Amino acid sequence: MVSPATVVTLPDVPTVKEIEEHLAERTRPETAADWDPVGLQVGDPNTEVSRVGVCHELTEEVVAAIEESPVDLVITYHPLLFARVNRIVAGRSPEARTLRLIQTGAAVLVTHTDFDAAPGGTADALAAVFNLRDIEPFGADEETGTPAIGRVGEFGDSLGALDARATDL
Repeated sequence: MVSPATVVTLPDVPTVKEIEEHLAERTRPETAADWDPVGLQVGDPNTEVSRVGVCHELTEEVVAAIEESPVDLVITYHPLLFARVNRIVAGRSPEARTLRLIQTGAAVLVTHTDFDAAPGGTADALAAVFNLRDIEPFGADEETGTPAIGRVGEFGDSLGALDARATDL
C-alpha cells in the first residue's frame, strides 16, 4: 500500500502530463475496465500544476468549491463523463460541470477501476480497514474486460474491533 508519507520526486512545477504519467506508474491504466474512461478527461496536458484537488466525484458542490478556490488539476475517482458527449452547455449535468471546469482552467484526471485493481489501491485499502487475511483478487471478467477490482479474504475480527478501526478513519 502506498503510504501518505511516500516521497515523490517531480519537477518543481510539474505539468498535468507529468503527474498523469507518475500516477500511471502506480495505477497502470491498462488494467482499467474496458468501459472505464480513466486518464485525462479535460484540459491541457502541458498545463503547469501548482494546486491540486482530489475528490471521489465531481458533484455540483465540488465544482462550486473549485470555482471559489481554483485548482490547476483535480484528480477524481469517478469519471466526469462516461458516455459520448454531443454537446457541452450550461445547466446541471456532467457536461455542464465540464464547461464550468474548463472555464476555471482546471484539468480533470480520472483514476477509477485502475485504482481499484492497483496494488495499494482502493480494494487493498478497504481490505485493510476490514483487517482481512489471506487476501486474493476477485471480480475479473475476461468477457467484459473488467480487471480484478475487488479483494476477498478471511474476516477474523470482532464487530467491536471493526467499529474501533472505522471510528479512527
